[in-house]
Amino acid sequence: MTRKQSQGLWSILNQVKEFYPMIIIYSAVVSFLTLATPISVQSLVNTFTFGPYFQPLFILSLLLLGVLSLLGFVKSLQYFVVEAMQRRLYAKLTLGIVRSFLAEKAEGRERSNNLQLANRYFDIVVLQKALSFLVTDGVAVLLQTAIGLVLISLYHPYFILLSLLILISIYFSLFFSFQGALDTSVEESTSKYEVAAMVEGVSASQVEPNNPEEIAKKLERADHLIGRWLERRSSHFKILFRQHILFMVQFAVLNATLLGLGGYLVITNQLTVGQLVAAEIVVNAILSKFLFAKKYLETFYDMFAAAQKLNLFYEQIEDSRERLIKEENKKAQFRFVRLDDNRFYNKYRSVRSVYAPKNYKKFLRSFLLVTTLALSFIALTPWQQTSSGEGRVMALDPNHREQFITATVSGRIEEWLVQDGQAVKAGDPIVKVIDNDPNFLNRLEGARDAALKKFEAAKAARETGLLNYDRQQKLVEQGLSSRKEYEAAKISYKKLLAEEAAASALLQKAEVDLSRQQLQMVRAPRDGRIIKVLHGSGMVNIKEGEKLVHFIPDANDLVVELFVDGNDLPLVQPGREVRLQFEGWPAVQFSGWPSVAVGSFGGLVTTVDPFVNEKGEFRVLIKPDPRDLVHWPEQNILRQGTRAVGLVLLEPVSIGYEVWRKINGFPKSMNDVPDLLKRKQ
Repeated sequence: MTRKQSQGLWSILNQVKEFYPMIIIYSAVVSFLTLATPISVQSLVNTFTFGPYFQPLFILSLLLLGVLSLLGFVKSLQYFVVEAMQRRLYAKLTLGIVRSFLAEKAEGRERSNNLQLANRYFDIVVLQKALSFLVTDGVAVLLQTAIGLVLISLYHPYFILLSLLILISIYFSLFFSFQGALDTSVEESTSKYEVAAMVEGVSASQVEPNNPEEIAKKLERADHLIGRWLERRSSHFKILFRQHILFMVQFAVLNATLLGLGGYLVITNQLTVGQLVAAEIVVNAILSKFLFAKKYLETFYDMFAAAQKLNLFYEQIEDSRERLIKEENKKAQFRFVRLDDNRFYNKYRSVRSVYAPKNYKKFLRSFLLVTTLALSFIALTPWQQTSSGEGRVMALDPNHREQFITATVSGRIEEWLVQDGQAVKAGDPIVKVIDNDPNFLNRLEGARDAALKKFEAAKAARETGLLNYDRQQKLVEQGLSSRKEYEAAKISYKKLLAEEAAASALLQKAEVDLSRQQLQMVRAPRDGRIIKVLHGSGMVNIKEGEKLVHFIPDANDLVVELFVDGNDLPLVQPGREVRLQFEGWPAVQFSGWPSVAVGSFGGLVTTVDPFVNEKGEFRVLIKPDPRDLVHWPEQNILRQGTRAVGLVLLEPVSIGYEVWRKINGFPKSMNDVPDLLKRKQ
């Protein structure tokens, strides 16, 4: 756009400049409020990870209703202001056109093409509609694009690159063809008025009935002018079509890029599903405008062409004014004033009757001041940095964690003495197992009895041998027996002692076999609850060590096992406070302000694993915070295995710092370790 063209456009748009600050302010407010939907969806998706609960749904719906109601109110005010702007623009431009013709007549001059110039009055309607569309939808699109790209850039540094890619693609789509589109639009408009002047000339002219040559000449001229318009329209459309194709390609490529990049970040736990959904909504709202880019661009080109045509009247008035001033024509009956001076227009009732913002400059300064103060306040507002993780409830004591009760012997299940969900005490019978051979236990008892008798006989023989050995020893000492008989008694005793030991070992083995086989009644190892019986009864054969029952012991030492992003390993220390949300307990989490969260529970980091697993996460154990006013649910309600989401509270910072940190991709702040950790050291 050349300097002269831009000056011509602004000279027309400047007629209603008092409306622009208010419309832009309303558009900015609307753009911010439209973010309520994607942010609400993000929060709802994150909350519904544990299932659909009515409490967070009701709270979010109520908040969204309030924000969207305010959005509707602001849009209504904007609609009213835009309508007033259209009326005032129409009144001022029409007065300007009339003034232009009167100025020439007062000067004693009149153009030969005044009829063609008068037709340009209808460009006021084109300018009205185009300007109202662009200052509402166009400005809103620009602001929503800017705000939306800033929002998604806060989710991940990769989205900053995506935002830059979107802006660069828009720039290059317009860079090589924008000026050409403006020029061809003006040429098309010029041809349009040439055709209109020709049609009016034909309608006003007299044609002799018997003069076919004159009719043919006029038709040839009409054909020539129509052909010129078609050529210029074709040139303009080629540029529009080229821009349309570029935007369609960008729409497809950027949408696919967002989906692929967002999916990758979700898989690698660098982005939540809720953030991905919010980013999809925001970026699709931006990229969907690419589908209608032709409408916005063509509207702007039409407005530009109309402004260039209408500006001709103002140039005429300014030329006449300067000429009269130069000639010092004191006798001129028509006083010329600058048409951008509202004092000229306000003399006429048609202009005065239309609403116009008063002191719009003061209003703009006040808005900018309030906005600056509000942004400064928001930037300095405290923000709680957090490290999020997901996990489940478990017992701290390994003996109290969920486990499987296994078969102690091989055999067949005869009878179950429990059922799913039943509470049991330590020692309560669970299942009776019998051997596949029903007489096997009797045979083991017989073998045990035989071994016992053999052991008793060996013991009696050993005792007798001991008596004989002692007697032979005394006789040898008294010289009443030979040394040979003594040695024989000693050898006999040692042999009987070995036989007794062998009989004892055989007896022990028989008792062990019998004892093991008598464990056919499987009992509960401790107090707890039967989760699930894993087998039927009757003809079901089992092997020793096979799982029979899924069992969870009662525990009063419940903790939460969270898995947190490995990048936060240096920041998460024992003693850090945690806000927890349990599956089955409706909650609305606010990561930056955990104190206003609804339905969450307090906890403290008790253990941090010193290594990161293959998923890039490290394990953290969370115990109840005794200082928290809301205690964890009772053990009979909060069961082991319940899923949980936690926010480990890190260092408090300001919102401005947090935004700056995320934009630059810096890590979270790491200051002093918690007081609890200091006390432990």
